[in-house]
Formats: sequence, C-alpha cells, structure tokens
Amino acid sequence: MDQVTLVLVRHGESEGNVAAEAALRDDLERIDVPVRDPDIELSELGRRQAAAVGTWLAKQPADDQPDVTWTSPYRRARQTGQIALDKASLELPVLVDERLRDRDMGVTDMLTGRGIRDAYPE
Repeated sequence: MDQVTLVLVRHGESEGNVAAEAALRDDLERIDVPVRDPDIELSELGRRQAAAVGTWLAKQPADDQPDVTWTSPYRRARQTGQIALDKASLELPVLVDERLRDRDMGVTDMLTGRGIRDAYPE
C-alpha cells in the first residue's frame, strides 16, 4: 500500500474572528458581523496566513505536493485554500465537503459568552 500524507490546514483569521475578539474585549453580548457565518471572509491577516501556507506548499518536494484538496463550504475556508494554491502555483481539484464545515451554533450564533448567559440564564 502506498503511503498517504494528510495535511490539515485551518482557515486563516476571518473577519468573524476579528469581530469576536473585539466583542470579548468590549464585553459585548453580540459579535458584530454583517453576513451569515458561512459567508464571513478572511481578514487581511488571514489572507497573509493563507499565502504563507502556499509558500510552504511550494517548497515541498514534488513527491510531497498535494494531489487534491478538500474544503468546507464556508467562504473563509475556500478562500484560504484558493489563496494557498495560487501562491504555490498548484492547479488541483478542490472538493467541497459539507462534513468539513464549522460547527452550527444554532440560536447562540453570533452571541458572546456574556450574550448566551444573558439570553439563556438557565
């Protein structure tokens, strides 16, 4: 059997990550993002992080280059993968797999810990 290497990469910093940090810092109840969680894009830092992954990929020996990529349907994950592939000059199939998506927070989506405690004290 051939050896298979699996490389896992989390998405780069997103605008949602930035907003969540600001909400926690300011002790707010809600995380202020203008779009649904699956539609949140990468921050500028997240784009640089994704490009750094691409730089790393490009430096790997040819035998260690990926053959395919899988991504969640979330925009930030798809952006991370595409930026990394572009930076590495790799043209690979990109398979979107719903099972890789972020957790679903339900009614607590976009609430901070404080917001959850205030809305659902029980």
